[in-house]
Amino acid sequence: MSYILGLTGSIATGKSTVAKLFLSAGIPVVDADLGARAVVLPGAPGLADIIEHFGEAYLLPDGTLDRKRLGALIFSDREKRKELDVLLKERINDWIQAEKERYILEGHNLIVLDIPLLYEGGYEDSCDAVMVVYVPEELQ
Repeated sequence: MSYILGLTGSIATGKSTVAKLFLSAGIPVVDADLGARAVVLPGAPGLADIIEHFGEAYLLPDGTLDRKRLGALIFSDREKRKELDVLLKERINDWIQAEKERYILEGHNLIVLDIPLLYEGGYEDSCDAVMVVYVPEELQ
């Protein structure tokens, strides 16, 4: 049976460094940020959702998401950010769960879920324990 460890922490606390330590020890890490990118790759349903909702202006000529333009929109408009979160939340969750299941089937004893907004996304129920990476604000 696999033990699922949630890994979370604020920006610039060293969470990525901790994730790299797990990886260097041969422990698989499911990185939610990678999942967020994977679900909007060309041909992925998440990209189609974004284009359908926000328009083709957010698609580059090569068929990839115009991250810079979308970022400018969602970081300047809280409602648009919420809309994007609603569009992609289930797709990202499905990606995380599929990756976790893949590692379980491979027989890994420990699997780390690297999810910055673990509690906000309700992922704590998917974990046997949660590790929070913290540093004092002045170091952050």
